[in-house]
Amino acid sequence: MATIASRQAREIIHNSARVIAIEMICASQAIYLEKAEKELAPATRAYLEEIREICPPLEGDRAISDEMEELAQYILRENVLS
Repeated sequence: MATIASRQAREIIHNSARVIAIEMICASQAIYLEKAEKELAPATRAYLEEIREICPPLEGDRAISDEMEELAQYILRENVLS
């Protein structure tokens, strides 16, 4: 039972990282579209630059699944949320 629960917990954590990655991509795109980079706090701007290294602003319609997955892995590796 504990092994199954730990696998499920791991899956939940990874899925949560994917959701957060999508939210971060959406937020960075909104900042780009509003041209609001200069209004950000320095720490937020630093995170935005890191996000954009992985997923640059969207200029047209394209798939971002690989970038989303890379950003989710970055979130899990770098402890971005603390």
